[in-house]
Amino acid sequence: MEVEGWAERAARILEDSLRGIERVGIVLPPTPDGIASSVILSELCSQMSIDSEFLVSLPETSLDAVESMVSKCDYLIFLELPPHGYGPISVARDLYKGLMVIDHGSTEIPTSWSVSRVRYPLGGVSTSLMLYLISCYLSKENDYLSWIALSGFRSKCSSELCDDVKRRSQLYWPDLMEENAIGLIQRALSAACFEGEEWIMIAISSLQDSIDDPWWFVKGSSATSSILRSKLPEFERRMRELLAEPFMVEGGTGLWEVNEPYQRFVVSIEARMMTRVAVSFFYDPPLGLVYVLAPQSIDLYAEASHLLRNEPEWSAFGGMGFLSMIISSNAMLNVLIRLKDRLNSMIGRD
Repeated sequence: MEVEGWAERAARILEDSLRGIERVGIVLPPTPDGIASSVILSELCSQMSIDSEFLVSLPETSLDAVESMVSKCDYLIFLELPPHGYGPISVARDLYKGLMVIDHGSTEIPTSWSVSRVRYPLGGVSTSLMLYLISCYLSKENDYLSWIALSGFRSKCSSELCDDVKRRSQLYWPDLMEENAIGLIQRALSAACFEGEEWIMIAISSLQDSIDDPWWFVKGSSATSSILRSKLPEFERRMRELLAEPFMVEGGTGLWEVNEPYQRFVVSIEARMMTRVAVSFFYDPPLGLVYVLAPQSIDLYAEASHLLRNEPEWSAFGGMGFLSMIISSNAMLNVLIRLKDRLNSMIGRD
């Protein structure tokens, strides 16, 4: 896919869709990519003289998110992980002037005159990368956002495009890259995601406070970044303990059960650094909530659709290297074992 042409089309969709809009609701998942991409999107909205409001939402609570933002916003944008299934999107279509999804999945979603989609459905990318490319097309002066984009790359962005953004960021922020400060920022965002919504909002505020000078974040110069950095040692200890006790590890696939539903995303992100396929799940009868990260060459949504074709109730969203599933809690373990076997057979052929 030709990048400049994609960025031009995506920027045009964004500008056309937001023309005449006063306030945008930005709905993000509890992931570092969600945090980073929401900050870039909010900055772009500000450049268009549009106010924005943030809301952290899980796939299973997306309908609540749609309904809760009605009194605050006239347009809604879902980042990275949109609602699974048609219900919430259909409801949002009737409540807002418009709805947009910005993602990199292969899953089809219903679009219409009031529902737009901006996607880059190739492997090894992130939503923060996509929004950075859009921002640079809209203005060459937006290169300062490169460090924000990089903060969302953890365990996800592995394509040549990501490497190109790293090089561009090194030119714009040479000291930041030389001292590996980006790694600290990424870990801080992971810590926020592990702690939940309140800490995610602190992370968003920290990035916004430091948007013109990332050293404010790195050195803890702002109150919010100082608070967030103080969480890092505890987060890293708790994550080591959790990853040391997997539910199952076989071949190149590891499975971990999490204590809170929102933790399944960041646990897979961190676990992906030690195993080729990372599966995190939360048992919440009657639901089973799952998030999977794998090599970017595997379309996990296609694999899951095949495995789930005989299951009576399920919904999913995913693409190259990532998958979010909502399935019956009774069927979850069986599905996970089959998925593990299938993915081990695939990565064993690499």
